[in-house]
Amino acid sequence: MHPQGPTVLDRADASEQIATIVRLPAFAYDKHLTVFASNSLARALAPDLSAGTNIARALFLSDRPHQLSARSWASACALVSDALRASLDAQGEDEAFISIVGELAALSMDFNLAWADTLSSAPGDQFELAAGPGGEITFTFRQAVAADASGDTVVTMSPADDVSAARLHALVAAIL
Repeated sequence: MHPQGPTVLDRADASEQIATIVRLPAFAYDKHLTVFASNSLARALAPDLSAGTNIARALFLSDRPHQLSARSWASACALVSDALRASLDAQGEDEAFISIVGELAALSMDFNLAWADTLSSAPGDQFELAAGPGGEITFTFRQAVAADASGDTVVTMSPADDVSAARLHALVAAIL
């Protein structure tokens, strides 16, 4: 979730932006990576992107989501670990960060490996999600960080190529 997009003003603005996005998956999370808003397309692709779900806990404390290929699993682990670390660096430590990192460190070897890998290059801003019978869709992630220093972030997922765009279009048609 690396390329920076436009800045959002606050949580209400972020939720409003997501409500207007209907043809791309979009979601927003707080400084602890807990989703506070998502559109139906994001939830259709990844049910863990529902409001109230902590992305880090959902990723690292469950079996590898069926929507992720093995290559995308490694990318997702790096992406989420890097997002949590960046938020911790920007926002500072608090009880919730201590709880999340402690729980993940105690229960997830994948988290420990991703968290310890501070020398790796950025995980990139693309990975594939299985989207049903149409096949995998490669998405590019764009994020917009709230201007109010809350750490709230809006993420939009755009198809990375023509094949992915066609598959997403078919999925949107099936959902809408």
